Amino acid sequence: MLNMYDAQKAMDLVRATYSAHYPKMLDANGCDEVFEFLDLPQFTKKFALTYNACFKQANNFTESAGEVVDFVNAFVASDYRNFRRKIYVKNDPKLKWGTLVHEYIHYLTHRYLYPACYERGGAWPDRIEGITEYLTRTTSNKVAKIRTSYETQFLQVDSYVGGDPSKRLAVIQCCFAGETWKLGTLFPPS
Repeated sequence: MLNMYDAQKAMDLVRATYSAHYPKMLDANGCDEVFEFLDLPQFTKKFALTYNACFKQANNFTESAGEVVDFVNAFVASDYRNFRRKIYVKNDPKLKWGTLVHEYIHYLTHRYLYPACYERGGAWPDRIEGITEYLTRTTSNKVAKIRTSYETQFLQVDSYVGGDPSKRLAVIQCCFAGETWKLGTLFPPS
């Protein structure tokens, strides 16, 4: 089962890969201030609070939190202030370490990315997961090999980047620096 040691490794990897691209001190919180590992009843309760207050309305979901929680391994409790966010992780022996990397990238995501994508509507809210998964898989080959979540979203972002270093940098800047005006050039209308 994953634990704080695994969470610290995930944080260290993300910091080593991306710290030059987000504001200094954004990652100042310690591992125990960022991650919380919960058994299913506790996880379900925390998830329902965030789902009902944020995820459901923002995504126009019709399902109840109880119908969705089985498909969620971890999530970031939303707050526009990164240092107030919290990552809740379900204690599950099947959970893979890459999930912690993915969620920590969400934790560090600039507060402008979410509203910019949700204001555009349509497929744009899904691009947040695509951007996050792209950045997750490009932290290391090890992570890329174990990640299977958000495959469609990842492939979409990966195809837009197409190996172009300037487009990769633009994705990084959209995510961590809030330079969301670059989204339109990165993801042209379909």
